[in-house]
Amino acid sequence: MNNKVCLDSQIFGWVFRDDAPSPESAQKYAQSEKLVKNLKKAGYKIVIPEIMLSEIACPLPESKQIEFYDSLDNGLIICPFGRRASMILSRILHQQYFTKDKQYKNQHNIVKAKMKYDAMLLACAVDAGASCFYTIDA
Repeated sequence: MNNKVCLDSQIFGWVFRDDAPSPESAQKYAQSEKLVKNLKKAGYKIVIPEIMLSEIACPLPESKQIEFYDSLDNGLIICPFGRRASMILSRILHQQYFTKDKQYKNQHNIVKAKMKYDAMLLACAVDAGASCFYTIDA
């Protein structure tokens, strides 16, 4: 059994946070926390792409960024965006933009830059051997 899963930045941010969730996000926080607890209980390891960490830490002042990185759970698998992930990303982007059916962006009104970033996260997850990518994106 492959026991690695990847979380998107929204789910990761709801679960691995220092402050209390806002009233608007309390339900999503609780759902995300339950998901992570169930995954860990079932023996899954959580894969987090390094590039996602920068997305989560960037709103913080530098001193808080250092605290954030120092406080990361030792049970997480932090995966880099390296050569293999780059090769995986090339295949993903090729399928999205250089095949006959290129209508996804226009039908869903999603900009190419956002799709590239999400594809980078997915490429890191695939490279790290994650069998599942949990996301709230449609």
